[in-house]
Amino acid sequence: MISDITALTNPPAAIQFMCKLLLILFDIKYSAKDDGKKLFTSCSAKLLKGKFLDKLKAFDGENIAEEKKVKVRKEIELREAEVGYPFEQDIYAKKGSQAAGFLTLWVNKILEFNDIFLFVAPL
Repeated sequence: MISDITALTNPPAAIQFMCKLLLILFDIKYSAKDDGKKLFTSCSAKLLKGKFLDKLKAFDGENIAEEKKVKVRKEIELREAEVGYPFEQDIYAKKGSQAAGFLTLWVNKILEFNDIFLFVAPL
């Protein structure tokens, strides 16, 4: 449940990272100086509260701006270098919340969906 994520007072780094990616994808502004905990607090207050599932369902995976994808992928690349395993395996976010693990998967899959959509759309 999303409330499991928002209830965390000191979320693991994987959850903080997942929140950063959500902020990018949902175009919610944050400061580059913000640390993981500040990003988590911002994500929790601006995105995860309320009807978050409706926001996920309404997300337009067909039209993700290229600069967002580049930014998310750059963040993923940096995270992978930091932790030493592929982003797809960052299910370690589940240690803090099962929902966070599934949101980590969602971020990965929405980017894959967009790549495939852009490849087949012209056909």
